[in-house]
Amino acid sequence: MSDLVPFITSKNDKSNAQKFYSDAKYARVSAPSYKIHKHGLPEGVPVWIDTGVEGFFNSSPTDDWVNFIKQFAHADVLLSGDLINRPKKNQIEEFVSDVMKFCQKKKPAAISVPQIPIQGKSDYNKINRELAKATGKWRAESSYDGRLILPVIATNQKQLNNKTDRNRVVGQAKANLAHSAATGIWAVDQSLFDQSATGTFKARRFPALVDFYTELKEATPEASLRFGGPYWGLGYLMWARGLIDSICVGVGKSYQYFITGTPISGSSNTRIAIPPLYRWAIAGTPLADWISKATKAVDEHSVFHQQFQELFKQLETIQTNDTASRRQIAEFHRAWYDSLESVEPTGRQILLFQQLSGAYVLGKKLKRIPTETGRLADPSNIAEDFMLNCL
Repeated sequence: MSDLVPFITSKNDKSNAQKFYSDAKYARVSAPSYKIHKHGLPEGVPVWIDTGVEGFFNSSPTDDWVNFIKQFAHADVLLSGDLINRPKKNQIEEFVSDVMKFCQKKKPAAISVPQIPIQGKSDYNKINRELAKATGKWRAESSYDGRLILPVIATNQKQLNNKTDRNRVVGQAKANLAHSAATGIWAVDQSLFDQSATGTFKARRFPALVDFYTELKEATPEASLRFGGPYWGLGYLMWARGLIDSICVGVGKSYQYFITGTPISGSSNTRIAIPPLYRWAIAGTPLADWISKATKAVDEHSVFHQQFQELFKQLETIQTNDTASRRQIAEFHRAWYDSLESVEPTGRQILLFQQLSGAYVLGKKLKRIPTETGRLADPSNIAEDFMLNCL
């Protein structure tokens, strides 16, 4: 069994999930979309169902999510905001019981504790505490014998960048872990797209996230399983450093977490993974020309040359076929994980550092990527951001 947890978000994920994640620890799917996506779950992999209650965070959730949540007791009160502002114990307990029973009927190996993403308002801290307590009560009275996993979803970097703010988040997580009787904890910064090459990443935001996962682990020793992500590279970084047990990953398309019920407009850009640089880039004719030149710019006997050469051969198919693009990216991620998993846990940080430092040095020798803009166009920047936070 691998330490990977694919997040199934599309009915198109099945083939990639089955091919690359048939040995996953869990396959995670959201309850509101379970009926649609259950056929995308890899066969034989334990299922983790998220309740989707986090959708109350959205000011204008999708109609599909609203229609799903309305089937549960007192959902109308929650939707009005009254129960979030002034939670009533009996109504919260009945709502949570309904939601958890719905999930339990699907016979999952794990269920998320109903929680709302972190906000600065104390009202949301209060509702999360009541939701956690109601889950603990349901667990004590139910026949469910699977794992409960507590979500800790940050929605703004300000919640994690400073020690004082992190203390508040970690303290609430510790309390709600106990209230809910959960034995697993899943943490993600929903606002982070970790390969956007933002200038504050390497010296500010990434170090703060390392501190957050470190402090969360130290504060919750009772959690027997820890999850992080989905991200592009930070999941591997946290796992290599021993701060999480399992890496949450996308399945070839999305490597950022989107809160359930959030209206999402699809991107028209096709992307491809660039293995020598441990990143992806927007596809197109300019990128094909860039890869051709990059192939010639490196030693023809090097691994980089072979990787660029193979990538160039695949380009025509990848750039015009979304399915092929998804598969190429998912294959890259599986290969990245396998390379790190092949060494002893104590050696993974060093290996990851070596991989990224090699990509950084290579990127410094190459021209800017023509399909990207700003700091993202520098081939070395993404590897540098991760590299400087490996050790």
